[in-house]
Amino acid sequence: MAAEEPKEVMGFKLGQFLGSGGFGFVKEASLNGKDFAMKVLIKDGWTGNEEEMVRSEIEIMEKLDHPNLIKVISFLMNASYPRESGAEDCVIIVMELARGVSLFDILYFTDGFPEEITRTYLTQLVGAIGHMHKQGIAHRDIKPQNTLLDNNFNLKVCDFGLSKETGGASLMNTRLGTLAFQAPEILMSRPYDFGVDIFALGVMFFLMLTGGIPPFKSAATTDKWFKCIAGKVQEKFWKKQKKAAKKIKETCGEKMGLAAELFFWMCAYQPTERATLQDCSTHEWFNHEKMEGEKLKTVMKAIVNDAMARKREDPELGCQVSKAMRGMTRGTLDLTKVAPEDPSRYIFGFTYAIANNEHPYILFKSIEDYLKEKQEVADEDIEFDEDKFTMNVQIEFVDQTVAKVLICAYREDGVDYLSFEKDKKAGVLAVNMLIEKIITRHCQQLGDMKLDDVKEQPLSESQINDVREHMKKMMEGGEN
Repeated sequence: MAAEEPKEVMGFKLGQFLGSGGFGFVKEASLNGKDFAMKVLIKDGWTGNEEEMVRSEIEIMEKLDHPNLIKVISFLMNASYPRESGAEDCVIIVMELARGVSLFDILYFTDGFPEEITRTYLTQLVGAIGHMHKQGIAHRDIKPQNTLLDNNFNLKVCDFGLSKETGGASLMNTRLGTLAFQAPEILMSRPYDFGVDIFALGVMFFLMLTGGIPPFKSAATTDKWFKCIAGKVQEKFWKKQKKAAKKIKETCGEKMGLAAELFFWMCAYQPTERATLQDCSTHEWFNHEKMEGEKLKTVMKAIVNDAMARKREDPELGCQVSKAMRGMTRGTLDLTKVAPEDPSRYIFGFTYAIANNEHPYILFKSIEDYLKEKQEVADEDIEFDEDKFTMNVQIEFVDQTVAKVLICAYREDGVDYLSFEKDKKAGVLAVNMLIEKIITRHCQQLGDMKLDDVKEQPLSESQINDVREHMKKMMEGGEN
């Protein structure tokens, strides 16, 4: 049996695994009924300035307070994460939770956003980065992967690991970031300022308009696309970017000229010729309709569903559906069930419509056959209740990790759904692996993920203070 993940750390109840990085991972964590994101940075292997870098990132996040920036709530630099083999020294950071996908997840599998949504999101990005710049902070790693959506489909910029506080007076020199978003002055190892963030926003703008078509590979004069921008020969650029031009024309119509003008201004070769954030926000393209509130949620839900469908159909990805997309609409929902009357059969982010009017019994039998034949699951490890339409599955992997899943079917408003409930006692990664294998095999029989209205409430001052007081007690008491 593999070591079980802890269910609680420092008084926080741990939930879904959200992601991992070089030094650690992020999980959902709840305290007093409110959900947060807990970032755990394992210190094992740290060799020198890692702790200083983490402190710098936290200090930067503490200075930021904007609705489109992920908020840090509290942290402990000297914490421990319990394992069966012994506690691991770590840093724990408690942050605001954004439950949705990153823009990368969506852009990779869509044809781009409607112009009103692109305008809304670029406005939010300009506001968020503008707030950072007013605090004298450069982000330096703006890209779709670092831009999350919350449950109301508003943007949240995250990952401030490469951010730097300059006071706005000094130039920066370190070459960093992601190649496709790096301004030319970074590539040429020249001193640079906040303009590098505006350049990256310009690339983001282009990606949103075109559905993920990059404007260039890198902002080097040897790049056949960027060379046209640097030389201010826009007609040549569009001749080389015919697919992107067609898409922007379809999206923006008569305003394509304005959108193109803004893009070229934001991605100007010379920093002194580049648009400022003030220039962006007062540009004529900005002064048109945006999409917000319930309309934004309705349209974006359809876009997310379309992205999921395309991802399932992509043979390169084996029909897998992104974990982040499955978590898109987690939250407290008011559901009215039709028989069987069992509210637990709806699992946030893990419930799918059964496609093609197929009878649930046939789908269950198909899953059962697949588990026995392809996953070599023993008969005694599959319990299928044909009357209640439930299936308990237990599978042991090569590394002796055990995963347990309860699969249920139910009917609501004449539609049959299948849900996957993870056993909280089993290893999170093992359970996710099993669910993904089942979904991969049966992607043609499963339709869209069930999406319901979720009203995400912002963190209140009392909830933030609760966490800070709790963390203070942990620090003073030496508890972990």
